[in-house]
Amino acid sequence: MAVRGADRIARALVEQREDALLYRTLATLRIDVPLAEGLDDLRFRGVPRDRFEAWCDAMNVRTLKTRPTRWA
Repeated sequence: MAVRGADRIARALVEQREDALLYRTLATLRIDVPLAEGLDDLRFRGVPRDRFEAWCDAMNVRTLKTRPTRWA
């Protein structure tokens, strides 16, 4: 089965190889870095409502105000 656009994709990877390698590195989960924070400190506790709504107003993106499903 042939992949549609394979030649174009292969050409882009060759031309942008260094960028592709950089993004692969950036997307790699690192487990060998010591952190001062514990897992509980890093746990997502929700979106800070006042700050988020103020940001939405400043950026004029009212439709985002209702997107969060978990508020801090």
